[in-house]
Formats: sequence, structure tokens, C-alpha cells
Amino acid sequence: MASVLRMLFVVFCPLLVLSESGDDDWSEKEVTCTSILTLKQSNLTCSLNDESNKEVEFAKLCQMTEKKKCKHATLGPEDFTFENVRIMERYKLEVYLRDEVIEQVIDMLKIVKIPAPDIKLATYMEDTEEVFIWLEHSHEYVSKPSFQVEIWGDKLANKSISATINYRNFSISRDRLGGDGVYYTRVRAKPVDFFSGDWSKWSSTVSFTIKTNSTELLKITSRSSLHIAVGFSIFLVLIIIIIIILGVLLWRMHIKGYFTAKHPAAESNSHTNAKGERETHIMDTVPAQSLDACGPSCQTPQPQMP
Repeated sequence: MASVLRMLFVVFCPLLVLSESGDDDWSEKEVTCTSILTLKQSNLTCSLNDESNKEVEFAKLCQMTEKKKCKHATLGPEDFTFENVRIMERYKLEVYLRDEVIEQVIDMLKIVKIPAPDIKLATYMEDTEEVFIWLEHSHEYVSKPSFQVEIWGDKLANKSISATINYRNFSISRDRLGGDGVYYTRVRAKPVDFFSGDWSKWSSTVSFTIKTNSTELLKITSRSSLHIAVGFSIFLVLIIIIIIILGVLLWRMHIKGYFTAKHPAAESNSHTNAKGERETHIMDTVPAQSLDACGPSCQTPQPQMP
């Protein structure tokens, strides 16, 4: 009976420990691993989190198959590495420390580490008023990673802008960035789709400048001057029209007042005819002195009897 219990313990104890590898209370020490995949050779590199690698006595990586072939790690000052690992296999990692053993399931396709991308060009295009950023990235397995682009300016008012894209070029308008000034950008990559993994390191920082050129400023100034000149001309024409209208009204009032004061009898000698129209006798308005000075020729001739 004791031998049977011992056999059950030997068989099921590693499985129980392995199933609890995601729990926080399984071990205070954890291991972080990344797979470096190339066509020539694929390696697995691991390191202890927040612990010195000196605590590792040895580590082995075993296939989770019936054959259970195992590889032993090459210990380094900061990490330990397994070389020539098959990328399509699932493994069980066993790390032997001084006081405990850490076990972890390894899937090479889910912990792929890729190099940082490069920024081929970052420039401001004056004709479209946009910033264009071209990216470069090369990996033998991960051909279409996801990119994270970060842009910030040298002014305190410029807020950092971050965008995640799935293609190798990126554009953004100058208005969204905040106008003229010096800006900086960097990018990092992450495997997606069939492969998985964490973000790579950031690329080198590249700067670009947004500046309104003199030709554009001249065009803006010319358009503004033209608008001001047209507006002033319209305003001046309206003022002249108003002055002319006022002058005509004043002139008419002045002429009417002059004739009224010169011939006051014209109003009193006018009468209404049978049609209801107002008539004025011209002879009544002519002064008597003018008739006397005219003489007999001004008098109406009298008809003679035959």
C-alpha cells in the first residue's frame, strides 16, 4: 500500500504543481522567458524576476510528449538560455534553485521576442500640411507586426500622442500636433496574429520640424491685405453714396424754400378748377409795375365793330 501511494505521489505531484503555476501563492519567485526565432536557430532565454541569477543551480527544458527529451540551460550572469529549441513544441521548464523548484509551461509561439523597428523617415510635407513617418522592420517569422508610434513636442503645451497601427507608414496633421515647432518620435513593435509576445524595445528617437515657410506667409498676408482693401473700398463707396443722397435732399429743400420766399403770391392766387385740379394764374403773379412799364403793347387789344 505504501509503495502504491509513493507511486501516485511521484506521478501526480509535478502535475499538481504545474497546474498551479498561474496562482500568486504558488511561489514568490517567477521566471520570465522569451523565444528568439530565426530560420537558422531558435533559442529560449529566461531570467528570474527581481532575483539574482546566482540562485539558479541548474535548469532543464523537457518536451511535453511521450519521449520527453530534455535540454539543459547555459547559465549566464543575468539569464539562462536553451539553444536549438523547436518552435512548434510545447515544453515544461524546470528551474532548480537553492531552496525550491519552479516549473512553467513554455509555448515558443506565444512568447516571441522581435527586434525594435527603425524609423526610415519622419518629415513634414508643406503641400498637404501633414507629418509622414515611414517605418522599417525585419523578422524571419513575424512579417506583419503591430506598431506603436509615439510623438511629442519640445513645448510644454504639446501633449504626447500615441497611436497603434498595423502598417509601416503613419501620417498626422499639423493642427493635431499643435502647429509649428520641433517634434520627436519613436516606435516599437509587437507580434500579432499567429505569434504573440510583448512589445519590443523602443527605436531610436527621430526629430522633425514643422515651420510655415515665407511663401505661405506671403500668400496669407496678400489674401488678408486684399480682403482689407476690398472691404475698405466697399465701405468708402457706401459713404459716398450716402453723402450724395443727403446732398440731393438738402439741395431740393433749399431750392423749394428759395422759390417759396421769392413768390409768396403764387400760393394765394392758385385755385381749383372744375376737374378738381389746382391752377395758378400767371398774370396774377406778375407785379403791376411790370405791366405799367410794358406800355400799350402789353395790353390785350379790344375787338373793333365793323
